Amino acid sequence: MFDVTLPTSTYDFTTEVKYYLRSYRAYFDVRFALENYPAEGMTLSRWKVYWAGVCSLLKTSIHMMRHDARSCLPGPLKETLVSSWNELRQNKSQYPLFWDFIDRERHNILKEYEFSAYETYLSPDGKQTYPSLLESIDLQGVLLIRGGTYDGRDALELAKEGASWVGSYLDDTMRRAGLDPDERVTSRQFLKRQTGQPDAPTDRPRPIGGRLANYLAGQSATDESDEDEKPTGNDPA
Repeated sequence: MFDVTLPTSTYDFTTEVKYYLRSYRAYFDVRFALENYPAEGMTLSRWKVYWAGVCSLLKTSIHMMRHDARSCLPGPLKETLVSSWNELRQNKSQYPLFWDFIDRERHNILKEYEFSAYETYLSPDGKQTYPSLLESIDLQGVLLIRGGTYDGRDALELAKEGASWVGSYLDDTMRRAGLDPDERVTSRQFLKRQTGQPDAPTDRPRPIGGRLANYLAGQSATDESDEDEKPTGNDPA
């Protein structure tokens, strides 16, 4: 959508606070993918591509918190982004949904090309089947996770649960920085917040510079010199 690290001279736009974070924009994309799951005519090959994208975006949503912490964002927000990321790393046992599902599944797919949620799924009659890669399959929301903490869980429902957790974690991070994720603010105002500078009106005149500034400075000096040379009422005629 946009990159808030752009210089302040770029076009001024208005959007919700949450969309200034790459992490939230990645979360928005995975939520869109889950809400628009193409159930009709899904083949196993298409499912694998879809599932790889969903799991990768879920992990990216959290991983991008580190990038956002180095971006052009308000200082308090960068601090809470760092603390939220460190909290996940230092207390892994408290976040099984991230470490035992999101991080694990993404790693297995991209590093090992192993899918927990495709080799075994239930057909409409309730039996486990193993379709060919190009066979059209009717998943009907019963594609199951195989192995690990969430063994036997509905894959799509678990992904939605993971996305819900990611969204809440990001919202909480913004609120701890004193920000309302849904507040609409201009890019100019948002960038100013990091330096503590007051919001400036967008129609403020630009400062004069270059040759025109030098010319006006010279004229000002000449005017002051003329004032010094003007006769006063006490001067002799």
